[in-house]
Amino acid sequence: MTEPEFSRKRRKFWLGLGFVGAVGGSIVLAAPFFAPALRKHCLPYLPATNNTIRLIFQELKECRGPVIDLGSGDGRVVIAAAKQGYLAHGIELNIWLVLYSRLKSALSGTSSKTKVLQKGFYGSMILSRYNTIIIFGGEGMMTDLSSKLKTEARPSADIVSCRF
Repeated sequence: MTEPEFSRKRRKFWLGLGFVGAVGGSIVLAAPFFAPALRKHCLPYLPATNNTIRLIFQELKECRGPVIDLGSGDGRVVIAAAKQGYLAHGIELNIWLVLYSRLKSALSGTSSKTKVLQKGFYGSMILSRYNTIIIFGGEGMMTDLSSKLKTEARPSADIVSCRF
């Protein structure tokens, strides 16, 4: 094989490998954002607005912690709760949003009062540990979630439900 042929094959190999890497990397990064469409309850990531967060904590004036945010997304509500003095936990399925939440919490100085876990909230999450439960969800998921809340949440728990 001549030098130009070898060089051309090597270039094609690296271009092919780069293409496969780019496509594979894109799938790995995007999959957590598309996976909700394949679940029983399709819940997209929609960040809470500042006004929504203000309204949540207006409702929670008389509430006490600890607080859990089911479907915590990028951690805005969890961090806002920690800034207001609550011990706040978040549950999120999307690993990238969990990692982002943890980073944002560390950068905002609230990491000692926050914890964000990658979990589904229908499974092993024990809600009886929390005095305040914040939920962002749609109608379809509320039926299943309401039975979990009835069996696991404290009778005195404050539940704030925000709807998409």
